[in-house]
Amino acid sequence: MFRSFFQKKGVTPESPLQDASDGSQAADRAAELLIVPTALMGLTLPEARLIVRHMQPQIISKGTVFIREGDTRDTGFMMLLLDGEVTVETKVASRPEPIIIALLGPGSLIGEL
Repeated sequence: MFRSFFQKKGVTPESPLQDASDGSQAADRAAELLIVPTALMGLTLPEARLIVRHMQPQIISKGTVFIREGDTRDTGFMMLLLDGEVTVETKVASRPEPIIIALLGPGSLIGEL
């Protein structure tokens, strides 16, 4: 069911999470985070593992801006935060520094589906 939705035709993901049935610690953690109420509600563990097989792990350095509001570049992706925190900020004309509007932790989904 999810395979045709998450995989581009002719593309096979190459990543440590590719085979979610391998029992790898990262794949299991990602699948568990996907079935909690704050993520993709209603998924069973087998469905979550199917989605995890199509994920591509990335490590993002502290302080890196990886998505901006209003970005028109390739933003057709969704990220599942496995570890660490992400700060969501916005600029306000009346303040010189951005305001923190959210602090996201493990299990948070970021981006678009």
